[in-house]
Amino acid sequence: MSLFDTDNRTSVSFKDATIGTNFDLTIDKNPEMVQSTDFETRTPAVWSDGNPKMSVVISVTNNATGEQQSLWAAKPGGMFSALAAAEQKAGAEITAGGRLVVTFSGETPNKNPRLNARKDYSIDYTPGNGGVLNPAEARTPIAETPPTTPVATPDNVGTARQLISAGLDDATILATTGLDAKVVAALRNAA
Repeated sequence: MSLFDTDNRTSVSFKDATIGTNFDLTIDKNPEMVQSTDFETRTPAVWSDGNPKMSVVISVTNNATGEQQSLWAAKPGGMFSALAAAEQKAGAEITAGGRLVVTFSGETPNKNPRLNARKDYSIDYTPGNGGVLNPAEARTPIAETPPTTPVATPDNVGTARQLISAGLDDATILATTGLDAKVVAALRNAA
């Protein structure tokens, strides 16, 4: 899927939603990892080190309205973490035919008072077809297993520093960078 392809789907939005708001969604297509868009410039978004900012996009049908929509989850981010947790809890990859119930479960205050609080989500995932995949439809799970021996490189250390500056929690930073918890703690203390 090209960054500029469109199928005229609106995005599932929790803007101005109250805590407890949820969407019951049926997955129309397997999730895809795409480069995020900078909303001001409409160009592909990149981190300060030049690496692309990525998002998972899932084409869904809203079961309450019948509307075809897209569920976007920036990596890293609260929605991305909730999708990864739902996939792990279900013991099955999130794939077409499955059902997601996405709930706005709360807010976490941002360490920087000038920034909005981070929205937290909980997601229940029910696999379609009993979670059995056709091998031709298999894909990489949303939450990829970090390397067994995390290696600190300039790239993942730089990413960790950016995520710390953005106020993200250690679990998200660990999952995103694959760094050891002691390395992240040392970077946080040095910040």
